[in-house]
Amino acid sequence: MKVAYDHQVFTHQKFGGISRYFAKLAEGIERCGAEPRIFAGFHQNQYLRGLPPGLVKGFSVPDFVPAATRLRSKINESLMMAGLRKWKPNIIHETFFRSGAFRFRGTPTVITIYDMIPELFPSEFPEAAEANAIKKAAAIDANHVICISHSTRADVLRLCNIDPGKVSVVHLGVDQPLSRQAEQPRRYREKPYFLFVGQRGGYKNFGRLLKAFAASSLDAEFDLIAFGGGAFTARELEEQRSLGLGDGTVLQMGGGDDLLGELYSGAQGFVYPSIYEGFGLPPLEAMAQGCPVLSSNTSSMPEVIGNAGEFFDPESVDDIGRALRLIASDSGRRDSLIAAGRERIASFTWENTARETIAVYDRLL
Repeated sequence: MKVAYDHQVFTHQKFGGISRYFAKLAEGIERCGAEPRIFAGFHQNQYLRGLPPGLVKGFSVPDFVPAATRLRSKINESLMMAGLRKWKPNIIHETFFRSGAFRFRGTPTVITIYDMIPELFPSEFPEAAEANAIKKAAAIDANHVICISHSTRADVLRLCNIDPGKVSVVHLGVDQPLSRQAEQPRRYREKPYFLFVGQRGGYKNFGRLLKAFAASSLDAEFDLIAFGGGAFTARELEEQRSLGLGDGTVLQMGGGDDLLGELYSGAQGFVYPSIYEGFGLPPLEAMAQGCPVLSSNTSSMPEVIGNAGEFFDPESVDDIGRALRLIASDSGRRDSLIAAGRERIASFTWENTARETIAVYDRLL
C-alpha cells in the first residue's frame, strides 16, 4: 500500500502538533509494512529530519521569508503533483484542509479532524469563518474522515452533516516520558505546586482555576505554575492580586520538553480545566511522568483519561476547588491516580495509531 502525505502542514510548521502527528504516523505505518511518502517540498519542519531515508520527498532549508509563504505553497504543490504522477499512490492523506480535494486520478483522499473548537466557540475566533467553511468542505469532499476522539466525531457529524459511515476514530499516541524521572525531582519552588499547561484564555478556563485556587485557601501551602502560554498579561496579574494571590504564588514558566517533563514529575497534580478539547495530550503526558491528573468532565476528557483522573465540572469554581483540596490532602487518592495513569498510557501509543490508521486505509480501498 502506497500512502502519500501532502506538503500543506510542513510548508507552514517548523514545530507543531499536526506536523508531529503526521511525521509519527508516516514512520509508524512504514514499520507496519506500508509504503508512505511525505511530499514536503521546501520546508523547515524539524520532525522530518529524524525520519528514515526515502520517506520524505523534499528539501530542508534554513530560513523562509514569511512574505513568500503563498509562493512557496504553490511551488510545493507543483512539486507534489509531479511526484504523485510519477509515484502513483493508492491513498492520499491530506495534512490540512483545502477548498477542494486533490482528486488525483481518482485516488481516495483521507483527512484528519482534531476538534471543532472554532465552530463551537465563534466569539473567541471571530476571523475563522472562512477557515471553518474550508474545513467543512474538505470533510464533505474527502472519501474518509479520521477524528482523534469519539467526542470530535460526534461534533463533526453534527456540524458538517456528512455520512457517519465515512467517519472513523483513531486516537493519538503520546511520547513517553518527556524526560527521565529522577528519584528526587528538581525543586522549582519552596512550596509544592499544582501545574497548568498551555494557553490560558477563553475555553481554556484558567480564570476559574485561579478563582478555585484562591477560594480554597491552598495558596498558603501550594503554588500554581502555568507552563507555556506566554507571560502573564497586565489583566491576569491584576486578577491574581484581586484574588489575594500575590507574592509570586502564581508563576509563569516556559521552555522545552525536558523542563516540562520535570515540572510534571514534581507537581502535586496537573490541572486540566478546559471547557472543551478535541483530544488533549497534556493529561497523558502528565500520566507518563507519574503526575496525578485533575480534569474537566466534558468533551473528550473522560474518553481519553478514563479512570485515571479526578474529574470536576469546569464551570463550577466550587467543584474545581473540591478536586484541588482532595489531591492536596489525600495521599491515597493521589497514589491511586498515579498508578491508574501508568496503566492508562499503555493504550495510547503511536504504534496503535499507525495500525488503526492502516485499517482505515484498507477499508477505504
